[in-house]
Amino acid sequence: MKHVMQTIMIPPLGNCFSACLASMMGLEIEDVPSFCQHPLWQDRCNEWLRPRGYWYLDLNWDPQAKSIPWTTGTLVKGLCVLSGPSPRSDYHHSVVGRIDCSEGLVELRYVHDPYPKADDAWLREIKCVGLLIPMDPGRWTA
Repeated sequence: MKHVMQTIMIPPLGNCFSACLASMMGLEIEDVPSFCQHPLWQDRCNEWLRPRGYWYLDLNWDPQAKSIPWTTGTLVKGLCVLSGPSPRSDYHHSVVGRIDCSEGLVELRYVHDPYPKADDAWLREIKCVGLLIPMDPGRWTA
């Protein structure tokens, strides 16, 4: 994974989500558009990802359940995008995380915060887990 930093830090226009995708895909921040200001951001993101062989799925995270609905450990194990309230503002922030599964429980770990002045605050709470899914199953690596 490449550690890409966001270049726009002004909420709500920041490009932390784009930096997470760039990090996971090994791209430069300039190569990934900013999607999150659009009401149909996930559709726009998937339109951009499709020719690159990926699909993005954003799932709500229930910290009490410690599980992601309808998924199994083999499906979700690996890098992901974790999103939730930023420790620096009232807006959401995205970071790269890692999903580990054991006995049906999901454990989320922080891997990379694209905010240039990150101080290990990460997120106040994880609200969503985003999966970057290869459209060709042969490209899947955990």
